[in-house]
Amino acid sequence: MKKLYLVRHAKSSWKDTSLHDKDRPLKTKGINDAYKIAERIASKNVYPELILSSSATRAWHTARIMSDVLQYPINRIRVKDTLYECNKNSIFNELSLTTTDIESVMLIGHDPSLTNFANLFLPKPKEKIPTSSILHFEFDCDEWSELKNVPAKLIFLESPKN
Repeated sequence: MKKLYLVRHAKSSWKDTSLHDKDRPLKTKGINDAYKIAERIASKNVYPELILSSSATRAWHTARIMSDVLQYPINRIRVKDTLYECNKNSIFNELSLTTTDIESVMLIGHDPSLTNFANLFLPKPKEKIPTSSILHFEFDCDEWSELKNVPAKLIFLESPKN
């Protein structure tokens, strides 16, 4: 059984228009929402064995908040350029590189790629996954490379407005 936690980064700031998109930081509201969601899922005993994060500043900051609250070692977060401006196939590819002994992965990324990926497994597709939201899926398989071939069970969807 593989557990996947898809996390859309927290709300980011557009205040400094000179910044490249990849370098945009989180807004104060985003930081607060990320802590709120992290504490909520910690109360559900969610402790991923691996955290993968896009290399964008807003995703990395969200990953740091998750690691802080979930007591995951920050130096074990794997920051991946392949998760920035990616598509659903890039997500499958990145997950397929995960070793079999890892049972649970938290992947922190962006829209529209996360929504497109999640919609492959959701019973009712979402138009857009809100910022700071977490979807927990379980897959009845032994290898991460098998995710494309097995149905997923949605365990929960948490968002700041829940």
